[in-house]
Amino acid sequence: MSFELFVQCFENGKPSGIPRDAIRDAFGAFLSEPESSYWHLSFGPRESCSLFLSPLAGAPSHVHSITVERPCADLRLWQGLAQLLAHDHTVLYFPGCPGPLLLNPQTARHLPRDMFDGLGDPIVVAVGQDILRCIEAA
Repeated sequence: MSFELFVQCFENGKPSGIPRDAIRDAFGAFLSEPESSYWHLSFGPRESCSLFLSPLAGAPSHVHSITVERPCADLRLWQGLAQLLAHDHTVLYFPGCPGPLLLNPQTARHLPRDMFDGLGDPIVVAVGQDILRCIEAA
């Protein structure tokens, strides 16, 4: 897939963070960390993608934003992303998405209001396949 998707964390409309260890746990042995802000996922010779991490200001052990460049089709990527959405107030979106994707409906209260103006109403997902279906339907 040739596009980018974004995972961000907010609390009361302001940037918040996901612990770097949570990202490591979500992707396990498939993850390599060539640089502190560039990580790589490889699920096989033709199933890989890059992660660009933006640290949370003042908390380098936490990431405010993850950009997934050219997400692959391997379901383990999508399961890992769903696992990240389980963290407090975390949202996933992509160009052309029908709305920000959340695992917990209560997360919507913490997102910046202008996010809804740009993306639409939130969509609750439960598993990685739900995220993939939203992308395929867009």
